[in-house]
Amino acid sequence: MTHSSRKEKLTFYKLAVAHADIESALAGFRQIVERSLDFGDPMFRTLVFGSIVSYAKPFVGNKMYGKLSAHWERFPTQPLRQAHKELIDLRNKIVAHNDWEDVKVVLIPPGSQFIVEGHEPIEVDEMWFAVRAPGVHESRIGDYVSVCEFIELAMLEKLGALKDTLFDASTLPRGPFDLEF
Repeated sequence: MTHSSRKEKLTFYKLAVAHADIESALAGFRQIVERSLDFGDPMFRTLVFGSIVSYAKPFVGNKMYGKLSAHWERFPTQPLRQAHKELIDLRNKIVAHNDWEDVKVVLIPPGSQFIVEGHEPIEVDEMWFAVRAPGVHESRIGDYVSVCEFIELAMLEKLGALKDTLFDASTLPRGPFDLEF
């Protein structure tokens, strides 16, 4: 195998895995839209956090193969650039880590009221606590779907071209096999 072939196969591998991650993120964000979930629904946070982790994986890298090239972080419109930046920032500050500046523990003395978004005020009769962190507003989900759709399509196009360049279908085994490089 030539060096360029190995490099191209590694690119194919990284893109195929990244595509699967983006597909997963897109599926989660679409579930939020299809189910009309809002911030007050426990499934909203679960789907948002899972989608953000899946979306960010290709852009933050790993020990073995690193992150995708900077090419994949270039977007033709400001809304796509903004959605991408928000998702990476949310992953780095709130979802994968709990930055002191962003995630606060709030102490609630007895007799105090506090409000959880989407719910009636709650009065506590004993000392309590809550964790406050910036959230994702449901109005942003549409832009997150759009950035996932944009990247997914671009990755599929690149994967199709690489597949046709790297592999001669007539010489491949008759069944599925692991990519080696």
